[in-house]
Amino acid sequence: MFPRSFVFQSFLQRCSRGSFQSLYLHSRPLSPRSFSEATRYANSVASRVPLRPKSSSRPSIPDPTEQTLKFAGRRPAGLGQLERKVAKLGSVVLFEAPSHRGYILWAYGIATYTFAFAIYNSHIVFRDPKRPLATWVKALWGGLCVIMSMMGTVAITRTFRLIKAVKAVHVNGAMYLRFSVRRTLPFRKPWQFDVLPRQVAFSRQLVIDPNRVTADGQVMAYSQKPDISFFRNPLKMISYIFFRNFLIVRQLVTTEDFILLEVQGQKGWFKMDANGFVSSDLLLVGNPVRVKYSSSVPMETDFRFFTPFDPLYGRSGGEQFYYPTEASPRRYGEGSTRLVVKTSSLLAQYHDPIPATKEPSYEEWRWETEWKAQYPEETLGKLKTNNPLWVLSGDKELIEVAVGEKAAPWAIHKKLLCSNSSFFQVAINSLFREGREKKVILRDEANEVFSLFVQWLYSGSFTTTSLPLLLRAYVLGDKLGSHRFQVYAFDKIYAMNASRCYFTPEQAVWVNENTMPNSMLRNFTIDTIAMGLVNNTLIPSDDDWNLMAPLYLQILLSVQSLAKFQNKAWRQKSRLHYISEN
Repeated sequence: MFPRSFVFQSFLQRCSRGSFQSLYLHSRPLSPRSFSEATRYANSVASRVPLRPKSSSRPSIPDPTEQTLKFAGRRPAGLGQLERKVAKLGSVVLFEAPSHRGYILWAYGIATYTFAFAIYNSHIVFRDPKRPLATWVKALWGGLCVIMSMMGTVAITRTFRLIKAVKAVHVNGAMYLRFSVRRTLPFRKPWQFDVLPRQVAFSRQLVIDPNRVTADGQVMAYSQKPDISFFRNPLKMISYIFFRNFLIVRQLVTTEDFILLEVQGQKGWFKMDANGFVSSDLLLVGNPVRVKYSSSVPMETDFRFFTPFDPLYGRSGGEQFYYPTEASPRRYGEGSTRLVVKTSSLLAQYHDPIPATKEPSYEEWRWETEWKAQYPEETLGKLKTNNPLWVLSGDKELIEVAVGEKAAPWAIHKKLLCSNSSFFQVAINSLFREGREKKVILRDEANEVFSLFVQWLYSGSFTTTSLPLLLRAYVLGDKLGSHRFQVYAFDKIYAMNASRCYFTPEQAVWVNENTMPNSMLRNFTIDTIAMGLVNNTLIPSDDDWNLMAPLYLQILLSVQSLAKFQNKAWRQKSRLHYISEN
């Protein structure tokens, strides 16, 4: 393949007597005539080709680097919720690192040992050997000293840029993330800097095992520090100390449980220890967690922190499943395919961790959603709240409670008493007589009133329509330190007197003498009597007025307080008004 004429001619003029001409002649033998003719033809063509003018040099625009593109236009979705929260509170803690005392001590200890090893051995091998050493021995020890010095340097660098805390603060009408980073030199205050949320990017996420992901999409937290006493169980405490130090050294070598962050305008990576406190508000800035599945389960490896479950419309504000419609191709009874999961870009991508999930038909999906809306699944915490006997699991210890002088003692489970009464919890677990004998005597209480408390303990409710008995039950709950029993008794009293006052003057005076100031029963009793007097539904006699003489001032203040809640007709305060005041 021959070059073009003007290229050949210009190149030939520079190398007419050089090696190119001789190489060309030897590679393809031509006659002198043919070569001269080719040269003249090339010169004539080159003279007719106009020379290209030199283009003016334009300033080169550098390509955007990866560092600038990483933060360009980045604004995490859902950040407005965090901005409103910060504007209201002033500052919100997003992350707080655990104690790195052991981590730093191990790092400086390893670095000190390696540097001392390198300096000492290099001195006795190269500077002051006790006997002549072979060259290969010196080279071996020199390489070992270099490796030990590198290990010490790596150990020191492991302590660089450790994040101590991250807070969202409100500065000059905008939300900033305030980073507190540990300094390189020890015993110095951490340095702080403020950045915008869009200037933060997670370079390395925390990889977790899929077994730590619960069925509702949450991540099971690491086990906290066990409550072990060295004097009670010294062997277990020593074993825990060795295990804890092993974890620290492993984290120092492998840098596990560290999340790497990049901040625009700052050089290098910042390390965030995942063993510290991580607020759910941090997920609005970015997703620091990634789930790694095995090769046998081909799935996506991103993780999503979920919001509470809505039984009819799926998970609100987070995961969004594919819901079939009436136009779906699959009908009931036909073969199903794999469930398609659509995700929003709120926090991160998510894939269902259950590989056997199938795509439901429209009929199956509608039946399932209607069933969940009508009969929602109860969590374990809700079951424990609704069932007061849950605490009896494994409880075999009974406590005798003698009420009055002649009544037979009650045998009640210890856990049930202690979980619902602060009085019994202190009395039974103390070193007094009640704690040693496991027997409590209530001489001043009536057995019929205490029977309501026992019925409420084992069933969560009691049945009575006697107003005097309900008043005494409320006072009993106050003495026993059972606030929930008090509220339950107050609900029955409120329902009985909501429309009309059924309190007698004797009962009002008794409540005033046996309750604390500003208690919900005393306030409700005074307000009910004041409402009856204003509405003329309660017309006391002269003897009743004389009996209620200690309550005159409280009744007048109650009328003044009730007047603030009226529009046109006089009406009673709500039940929640009295409960919220206590």
